[in-house]
This record gives sequence, structure tokens and C-alpha cells, in this order.
Amino acid sequence: MSKPATMLRPNSEPLLNNESLSPDITRVSTSSSNGSLSTGMKTPPLSSSPPSPASLSRNVSFAETNTDQEDWESIPPLDRLTVFDLLDNFALPQRLERLQNKLSAQTEKVRRQREKLKASGLNAKDRVIEEWRRRLPPPDEQLDKYRKRMRDSVDRLGTRWNDTKAVSAREKVSFIAGVMNIFINFQRQRFPAIYAIRYSSPESPEHYSLWAMMVWATVPYAVWQLAYHFLITVRRREKIAAGRPTSFTWLRKSYANTLIGRFVLSLPENWHEPAFMFVQYAYALGTMVPCPLWFWYRWLSASFLLAVFVWSVYNGATYYIDVFGTRFQKELEQLKKDVAQWQGLPETALGPDNGSTVTRRQGNEGKVDDMESLSSSGKGNPHTIDSKNAAASGSAEVRTFIQLGVLTCIVFLLIFLLDNRFRVLPDAIHNALPAHHPGLVITDITVATCSSLNILSTCKLDSSKWHRIDKDLYLSKRWLNHAYIHIRRKKESELVDEDRVILDIRISRQDPSVSDKNHGDERWESRSGGIWLRRTAKRHASDSAKAITAVDVLFGSDAVEARPGWEMLNRPVILSSASEAPEPHLTVRRGAPVTVERPTLHVRKDGKFKILQVADLHLSTGVGHCRDAVPSGEGRESCEADTRTLEFVGAVLDREKPDLVVLSGDQVNGETAPDAQSAVFKFAEPFIKREIPFATIFGNHDDEGSLGRQDLMQLIQYLPFSLSLSGEASVEGVGNYYVEVLARGNSKHSALTLYLLDTHGYSPDEQQFKGYDWLKKSQIDWFKATSQRLKATGPHLNYKHLHLDMAFIHIPLPEYRNKEDVIANSGTSAETPTAPGFNSGFKQALVDEGVLAVSCGHDHVNDYCALSKSEGKDPKPELWMCYAGGAGFGGYGGYGHVIEGGYQRRVRVFEFDMNEARITTWKVLEHGDTKKKIDEMIIVDGGKMVAP
Repeated sequence: MSKPATMLRPNSEPLLNNESLSPDITRVSTSSSNGSLSTGMKTPPLSSSPPSPASLSRNVSFAETNTDQEDWESIPPLDRLTVFDLLDNFALPQRLERLQNKLSAQTEKVRRQREKLKASGLNAKDRVIEEWRRRLPPPDEQLDKYRKRMRDSVDRLGTRWNDTKAVSAREKVSFIAGVMNIFINFQRQRFPAIYAIRYSSPESPEHYSLWAMMVWATVPYAVWQLAYHFLITVRRREKIAAGRPTSFTWLRKSYANTLIGRFVLSLPENWHEPAFMFVQYAYALGTMVPCPLWFWYRWLSASFLLAVFVWSVYNGATYYIDVFGTRFQKELEQLKKDVAQWQGLPETALGPDNGSTVTRRQGNEGKVDDMESLSSSGKGNPHTIDSKNAAASGSAEVRTFIQLGVLTCIVFLLIFLLDNRFRVLPDAIHNALPAHHPGLVITDITVATCSSLNILSTCKLDSSKWHRIDKDLYLSKRWLNHAYIHIRRKKESELVDEDRVILDIRISRQDPSVSDKNHGDERWESRSGGIWLRRTAKRHASDSAKAITAVDVLFGSDAVEARPGWEMLNRPVILSSASEAPEPHLTVRRGAPVTVERPTLHVRKDGKFKILQVADLHLSTGVGHCRDAVPSGEGRESCEADTRTLEFVGAVLDREKPDLVVLSGDQVNGETAPDAQSAVFKFAEPFIKREIPFATIFGNHDDEGSLGRQDLMQLIQYLPFSLSLSGEASVEGVGNYYVEVLARGNSKHSALTLYLLDTHGYSPDEQQFKGYDWLKKSQIDWFKATSQRLKATGPHLNYKHLHLDMAFIHIPLPEYRNKEDVIANSGTSAETPTAPGFNSGFKQALVDEGVLAVSCGHDHVNDYCALSKSEGKDPKPELWMCYAGGAGFGGYGGYGHVIEGGYQRRVRVFEFDMNEARITTWKVLEHGDTKKKIDEMIIVDGGKMVAP
């Protein structure tokens, strides 16, 4: 039996799948966009397998089955086909055609559904786009809005920048002024090496001259320059020839058009590098030359450091503002140009041709972002965005710098305030703060009184708690009673909660709070001796400038306080019993000790320099008693020696206005000065008050009181305007030193050198050499070595005029006894010079070193000058030797049987005219014609000694 013929598919019908023909065509994909059926749609295949026997039937209803599945299953298998089955198969094409028609109908249905879905989706998309376009402004409106926003931003940034520039000048000035407040003179405590070099004597190993500074600075410079030349220029010559730059090639190129560059390049080529090295070295030396001026002159150094500091602070404080601000301003200007250029573009510039479109960013969830951006495909200018970013970056850096600076200042200020009140910093840091003093603070004061009759009384309190000031308030004038001031003092780090710092002290018989209503919360506490204390337990009080840090006692109704930072109470301590001793006064120091700098002397602008020699003041503790006063009463009930002496000195200072005062010994009358400190402060106070420098040497009476020579000098040399020095320890005596008087202006050249030496006291060998001591060999050797060394140094060698030298001593030299050398009408010679019995040869040393004059005191009623001459047939002047005459009423003042009418106190003046190398001297009297120049004479002219 043959197989049924295959039916051809019409062109309009889809191809049936031979593998999956099925009547259950229920799933149709609508995802395809071209109208074809999805590959997932199942179609029933045309199978060649025989039908099952159960499906074979001769029933006429076979061709009238209701479903395709029934028609398909009714076909019997091939091995069971019969003739009737074959007859029935003639109806198979009709069934297949019907099946194909149903399939076509189903496909058409699927196609229509797909087109309906597509149309629905397009309609929804069109509606969304239309709604989006309706809500979105047109491109022109967006462009105008963006232009306006950019213009506003640029104008706002420009306004802020102009405001910043206007404020920056005020900020600079205020910042500099604030920082300048940290300058505090701590040179001696903080920089002892610099202080030692600055104030060291020229013979000291710590002293550095300009020549030494230049030599020591040249050594490392030469090592560096030669090493650079060898390691770079020589060893890498081939690389340099190939084009590698060095400092020499840079100098050769950079300075080619300058005067120095043309000069160096005019030399042979092999001289170029050495020439540039020499030029650099000359420049280095040029910068070294003013360094000694800054080192030796306080105000010049301060001015230089101030200028450098101000300039560096100015540049450092405004560097980022200037640099980034300038950069930001340039970028801002470029941004303005870009915006102006962009605003002038035609409307077509925003179309699709130039690649600029307005776009919206759509999120992952399909939401539309409400931020617009201007995108460019490459033809646009990206500099606008770069300028904006750079401007924002510069502004952020400037803002960050300012914020960090402000934050740093605030942090330091808070730490300072917290430490000042609560001590939060370690002692090593806390002690270095300007408001703090590392010394002791006083927590209590009392007076301990004892009596020799009461064995239970004591003037020594517990030494572990109390410190006694070893000055008997009675000055040992009472045999039975004694009284001493005791203080309790502690370091700030040792203070405990029970300690109370003293802020104020009063001497009174009643509570000071009765008259003082401004004492705050602290109460006045009473102590013996009429002492009232105002103390506080506040932790930060020890750092206060009001805190009492030291206590001392001075004696006498005329006592004065000469130390800076100290204050003497206006009332004396109230003692339980009366005494003939001068009244004791408490003097206190508040805060840290004040550092005193040694003054520098200069010749005046007119070329002159005046020295006032004051000899033999003989001051006492208390007002003292006059001796041989002329006139004796002077309209007073009693003659107070110290009062009259100091009035005389003050009047001379105001009239003569000297540039220097030389106190040539016996300032303190040791016999009547049980407290030598009080006498020292009395003679120093007139000079300090008038800001006149003074130099001191000792006589034979200064150390006969409560203080020795070394203690006296330690007290004097740290007073304001004092030039006094102890001298080298290897030289015998205290007060062997010299004073340099520099040329006018800011010169560092020495015009005048003054040598001051200690003539000691009494003879160490009374049996062989009676009388007074003499200058020792170590002193003479020091003088000669110092003089020779100074003459060989730059300050002396570089002085263009004649340099002058003079010496001051207290006890006269043995050569003063030569009566033939005394110049007539030069002064009074009322007593035989009390010179040493042993001649150590100091006069010849003075002559050998070219000293022109020496002046002394000691013999109060001698005030003449003598001119020593050389020996031989043609004697020549060698040395002027003068007396100053006695100035103080506390020492003897003449011998009435020799001097008719008595002897008036006097002082001697030496005036140096450096223009003419001339020395003129005269005397000034205490009484009578005080304005007259007594016995005026020229002793040196043109640098040579002249006889009158």
C-alpha cells in the first residue's frame, strides 16, 4: 500500500514542524518585533508511524470527529489496515486541510494580538514622551537659565574675592602685631652662649671679632665650594658638556646680560668657573660684614630681626592667599571670558551639529533625574569646567589654610590659658612660657625676734620650712635684742593646696582693708613687725605678675631700690623696741627677674665724649654724718652726709650731662655701712634715674662693711647702666677690666679705651712696706697683654682718627710723690700722697702702652695734676697723673690748719674731643660758683701730651 502523498504548503501559510506537531497550540510569544511566530510555539508534526489498532473503525462518524486529536488517534496501525481502512484514507487530505486552516487561523489571531500590544506600547511611550516634553522647558529657556546662573556665580565669586583682598591687608597687619608680642628679652637665661660671646672681654676665648667670624665662616664655605667643583664640575664634565645644567651654567646664562656676568664672560673660558666662585665668595663676605653690627648692637640687631621676622610672617601668612588667590583670580577671569564667548554663540551652536544636547539621566528604576548638564562631543570648550574646578580647588586650599591657622592659634591659646590656670603642661614646657618665672614664690613672711636674756627665744626658725634673710633688723646696734625676717618660699611645682601665694604686702598698724576696698576676695593677714599679707590659694597665682617672688631688707630713711623689678615698701618695719640703727624697709620683687644688658658707649655726634670722675663718696647705711663740711651748717639743723653728697652729685649730673661716670673707689664707707647694699643702691640710683652709664672700681674702704669686694661687684654689675665687671679670676683683685668707647654713630671702631684696675687695700707687708697695697704683677701683665691685643684688632686698627687711652685707679702711684712734676695752678696739694711703699712698675707699663693719663682718688684734699717726664738730657712728657678730689661728706674733707677756709667737695671732668684728639679737664665745686670750670686745662692735644 502506498503512503499518502505530501501536501504542498501555500506561500501564505507557515511551515509546520515535523517534530512537534500537536493540537495543543496554546502559547504564542508576542515579544518578536517582525510579526513572525516565536520559536517557542509548538506545532503538531506529521508522523509516519501507524495508528494504533484501537483507533481503526469503520464507523462513518470517523470523518466527523469533533477534535483533531480524535481524528489523529482514529488512524489504525499499518499492520492492521484493511480494505476499509484504505477506503477511509481517501478522506485524509480533507482532514489535513482542515487542520492546516485551523493552524492558520490561530497564527493570524496571534499576529493580531501582537500588533495590538505593540500599538498599545507605542501609544504609552508617546504619552510619556509628550508629558516629559510638556514638563521640560525648551532648550532656549534652559540655556538662558544656565547663563543667568553662571553670571550670578561669577559675579558672586568676584565680589567675595574683592572682599578677601580688601581684608587681607588688615589681617596681615593684625597678625604681625599679635605675633610681635612674643618678643621678650631672655638672652641670658635662654641663650647663655650668645650672651657670653656678646659680653665677653676681647681677651676672653669666647670673644669673636669680625675677622674671626669671617675666617670661621670661610672654612665651611671653601670646603663646600671646592667639593662641589670637584664632584660636579670636574667628574661630570662630559655630562655637563652634553647639556646637563649646573649652578655654573645657570649663572653663565642668567647673568650674561648683567655687569658681573659680562665681566666674567669677558675672561678666558677656563677662568669662568673660578671667577664665579670668587664672586659668590665675595657676596658671602658682603653678607657677613654687617653680621657683627647685628651681633654687638642691640637695637640694630633687633631692627634687623624685626624686619626679617615681619617680612617672613607677612609672606608666610599670605603665601597661600596670594598664590592660590592669584591663580584663582586668573581662572575666574578666564571663566568670565568663556561665559561671555559662550553667550555670544548663535542658536544653531546648540543643535545636533556641534554635538551639544540637553540630556536627562535615568536611574535604574526608570526615574527621570531633575539635574541637567551640558554635554559636549569634543567640539565644545572644556576649559570652563576646568577653570571652575581649579577655582574651587584654590578657594578650598586657601580656606583650609586659614582654618588650620585659626584652629592652631585657638588650640595654643586654650592650652596656654588652661596651663596658666590649671597647670596642664609638664614643667619643662610650662617653665618656658613667657608668663611664667622658673624661680621661687613666697608663701609667707614673718619676723622672728629673740633676746639674749630669754634662753627660750630664737631667731632661727625651722630651716626646712623657713629661709632667714641674714640682716639683723637692729643692725646689731642692740646688745640684747635681735630680729630677722623669715620667708617661706617654694618652687611652683612644689606648691600644695594648703600653700597660699603672697600677692601684696603692707606695713601698717591697722588692717589695710579699712582703707583699701579693692583687695578682692582675699583677706589681709597680720604678721609681726606690722606686716600685713594678702595671699591667695588660686593655682595660677604663682604665674601672676603680682606674685611676690623675692624679699630683701634695706636700711635707712634715705634707702632706695635700684634693682629693676623691685619695689620698696614706703613704711619701715615696726619693731618692738626702739633702736639707734637706721630703720629697716622691706623691698620685694614681683614676677620673674629682669635681665639687664650692658650698655655700649659711643662718641657723641659732635665728636666729643665727657667723663665725670667721682671719687670717695663715703656713703653710709642711713643718712650718715658730715665730716669737715664747708660750709658746715648750710642752713640745716644737722648735716646729713649722704643726703648732701647725693644732692651735689645729682646737680653736677644735670649740669654737666656726662656720657660716663667713673666711680674711682671708696663709694661705701665701710665703717659706717653695716648694710653695704643700701649704700650701693644709693650711689647707683642717680645714674640709673638719669640713664647715665657708670663704671666702678673699689677703694680701701668699700669692703670694710657687710660685703666683700666680690659680693659688692656681683651686686653692682647687674644694675641697670652699669659697666662694672669683676674681671678675670686669674688676675689678682676684683674689678680689673676695660671699657671701650666706640666712634660716633653705629661704628664698631674703638675711639677711646679706658682701663680700670683694683688697687686693693692695705699693705700685705706692714713691716717692710707700710701704708697701702700696690698693683700686682698679674694685673700689670694683664694690662699689657690686653692693650697689645686690642691694638692689633680690627676695632682699633680700622679707626681712622687718633685713638686715645686713659686709666683710672683709686690709690695713687708712687710717682705721684714727685713734687717737681706737679703742675702749678692745676689744683690743691694739701696732703702728701699716700701711695704704696712698693713700686711695682705700673707707671712705666702705662707709658710703654701709650696711655696718656691716669687719674685716682683716695687723697681727698688733693686735686692737682702732675706731668711725668722721661729721664735724660731732653725730657719729654710721658704721663699725666691727676687727682679727682673728694666728693663725699662722709669722708674727711681737709685739714683746717693747712687749707684756709676749709676744703670744698668737688669732682673732676675729662672731656675728649675726638676730632682734635684733645683732652681737657676741669673740676666742679659743690658750693660757691658751682657753674665755673675750676682749673681748666688742656692736657692732650693732637694725641700728644702738652705742658700748660
